[in-house]
Amino acid sequence: MLDRLSSGVRRMLRAAVPDAVRSGVSVARGAAALRQAQAVKDPAKLDHAVELLRRGIRELPDDHPAQTIYQSELGAALLTRYERSGRDDDLDEAVAALRLAASTTRHAERLEYAANLGTALRTRFERLGRMADLDEAITVMRATLDAVPREYRHRAAMSTNLGNALLDRFERLGQPPDLDAAIEAGREAVDLTPDRAPEMPRHLSNAANIHTTRFQRFGAAADLDEAVRLLRTAVDATPLSHPSRAVYMANLATALSIRSSERADQADLADAVAANRGAVEAAPADHPDRPGMLAALSRSLILQYEHTGAAPDLEEAVSAARAAADASPAAHPARARVLTALSAALWLRFTRSGAQDDLEGALTASRESVDTTPDDHQALAPRLFQLGLSLNTRFDHTGERPDADQAIAAWRRAASAPAAAAESRLQAARAAGGLTAQLGDGWPDAAGAYREAVALLPLLAWQGLHRPDQERRLARHDDLVSDAAACALAADTPALAVEMLEQGRAVLWSRQLEIRSDLTLLSEAAPALAARLAQVRGLIDTPPTRLRPPGRG
Repeated sequence: MLDRLSSGVRRMLRAAVPDAVRSGVSVARGAAALRQAQAVKDPAKLDHAVELLRRGIRELPDDHPAQTIYQSELGAALLTRYERSGRDDDLDEAVAALRLAASTTRHAERLEYAANLGTALRTRFERLGRMADLDEAITVMRATLDAVPREYRHRAAMSTNLGNALLDRFERLGQPPDLDAAIEAGREAVDLTPDRAPEMPRHLSNAANIHTTRFQRFGAAADLDEAVRLLRTAVDATPLSHPSRAVYMANLATALSIRSSERADQADLADAVAANRGAVEAAPADHPDRPGMLAALSRSLILQYEHTGAAPDLEEAVSAARAAADASPAAHPARARVLTALSAALWLRFTRSGAQDDLEGALTASRESVDTTPDDHQALAPRLFQLGLSLNTRFDHTGERPDADQAIAAWRRAASAPAAAAESRLQAARAAGGLTAQLGDGWPDAAGAYREAVALLPLLAWQGLHRPDQERRLARHDDLVSDAAACALAADTPALAVEMLEQGRAVLWSRQLEIRSDLTLLSEAAPALAARLAQVRGLIDTPPTRLRPPGRG
């Protein structure tokens, strides 16, 4: 009886209250429920908030001015639910709602809604890998940032978000202008934020990641040092209980691991392992970045094992990589990266123990990693290199020629990957040439692979680098040119041998004699002009994408 009476009262209220008012009540209740759900992380409350917001939108005419506000609230709720549940339909609906909200004609609201739309589009790119989403996100973010003054209260957040999106696109396509723009956006976010502001560690960490990536691509030690400095500051400024501390520690560990490899600095390596362990311990089991943190821990433990030879380090590296793979299902955005770490750990253990299961596991992990990496992704080359390494190792143990042929094919494919770093391409080309020469029945092919490697030397030690960085990178390949020339002679192409010797000598002499002026002083006086000049020099030094086969023309 009471239920029927209550139902009758509700029907009377619906008849008496205008749609807009009733809709506003639903949306207000939904927004309140959303705030509560975000505070307590209650899935039921979040579902209730989404339903209330949907009801409010349904009860309002499509052309009502409040539709954009309500759609924005709904988009925020759906994005929150996606981040917790991973439901693709929530993400698609969030993008649609925020796109509608961003179409409002009111300037101030349009900026806010457009910023939220950019975030949602980048999130969908991370989930599905569609470049159209990332391109649209960057377009929206840039337009929003251009429309606000420097003193706008949310400009720093907009800048760091744009920097992250540009970094995503660089990591996918390898275009230097994206990386340069990302550096500028990250720097602006830091410059606009007060030192003690709670959001400062996030901006510092994001800016540092861009510097780390630029070092990995172009090799300037100053970028790596800046990344470590920014990340140490971010970690020190973040309370132990803060949920983002684990991410900042993981980013610091990555930069320290890279620097320890470059400089053989054991203090950096010890700090990297400690930071990686701290990140994994601090991250909840369902943290979306936990698989990547475990993979990073595995990589740093491998470096430590290679220095100490301590078996427990290698076993822990394998265990961490397996845990990372187990925590990243097929659709996880980090799975290909995680599988490469697992392959590296298993391959290394096989070289020490000879356990065939480890080698087969390394091959399985590498193949899946390569198969799920787009052709235009800059990480394809190092993943192909790892696959070739495992295939070559199996060939060494079994003598099965198809393994050798597949290893060479993987390395040749890596060497021709246009988005990859010069170091990765050169390493792969050299490995292909070396194995082909070892087989002894394809000297022209071996010479062709070495020719690709030699042609990459100018890009490896490009003129935008300071002299010590150039020398450090070239020192890793000090015998490349002599090996290449010997291979060309074995292929009965003496002209090619002379050509490669001259090319190698030209690279070394141009650096030794500083034919082009160093950019240090210009960088101090006019950093933007120096960066542009360095970029132009890099383009000039870039080798052709297609090389003539040896012995022709």
